[in-house]
Amino acid sequence: MTQDRRIASFVVVSKDLTPADISRATGLQPDEEIWLGEKASRSSWARPEADHVWELVESGAENVDVSELIVRLYERISPAIAVLRSLKEVVDLGVLLRVVIYASSEDPIGPGFAVDATVLQSLVSVGARLDIDLYATD
Repeated sequence: MTQDRRIASFVVVSKDLTPADISRATGLQPDEEIWLGEKASRSSWARPEADHVWELVESGAENVDVSELIVRLYERISPAIAVLRSLKEVVDLGVLLRVVIYASSEDPIGPGFAVDATVLQSLVSVGARLDIDLYATD
């Protein structure tokens, strides 16, 4: 089924730091950014954001293993983990790993995934939350 998708994203939110500030500090450019008060273009809610949002995204079709998406995401963000840890000490910064899976009975892989210890330790070190959404599309 072509509508099945997998999305893994590393999200940083802040009222104090803009997406440009976060990019400057981490040396990374986000795949998505939303400034405080803007409406997220991909959201069906179309409500203004209460925070600045800086996001790295990895995604794929229904035959992509979410575990692999998370590894690719970690490879991109890992050089900036120490910087994010430092920033959290001086500003209010929220961090999360978001996983969205659209699954169906025709799904060749299934909705399961794993996160290895190194990734988990890095997420814990920056106080990240996990946000996992699973949608059945049958």
